[in-house]
Amino acid sequence: MIHTRQQLLSWLGKNIDDVVLQLVLESGDVEVLGGFRPLPTSHNGGWLVVMTYRGNTHLVAVAEDRKHLGRFYWFRAPYVPWQYWQGNETNNPLFQGDRPDEYRKMRAGDGRFSRIVGCASLCTEADRGNSGSESCARMGHKRGIENAPPAAPKPETVRHEKASR
Repeated sequence: MIHTRQQLLSWLGKNIDDVVLQLVLESGDVEVLGGFRPLPTSHNGGWLVVMTYRGNTHLVAVAEDRKHLGRFYWFRAPYVPWQYWQGNETNNPLFQGDRPDEYRKMRAGDGRFSRIVGCASLCTEADRGNSGSESCARMGHKRGIENAPPAAPKPETVRHEKASR
């Protein structure tokens, strides 16, 4: 079972089979956004984690497996559904995330989804210095979490019936 931030990151370290994400876990910035129910592209609840390394940002979801209690699985999430953030409903720090006051504002906002964006320009190691995220932001590069524009409404499906002869 996962009950703390350390257990969540430890589980990710043992179960992620993506080499890039392993590298990010070991040497990048990791931010736990908290618990979400449901997660994007899933009907299950779980946690979202943002991992940043060298100007690249990855959003990873850890979901509960409802068929096998106590088991989890991970996947790359396409966006952050702030309206499903569970931090307001509990005092559990794992569900509140690393910066709960900021996340409350995101949830109370317009309810739009957020997408993860990487660095919009090519930074050199000298530009980034030792801590890439701070100097990259100082240079005005776009990165991190950004509100996505509202989705366009889906067109209605029109069914055509075959003409009877």
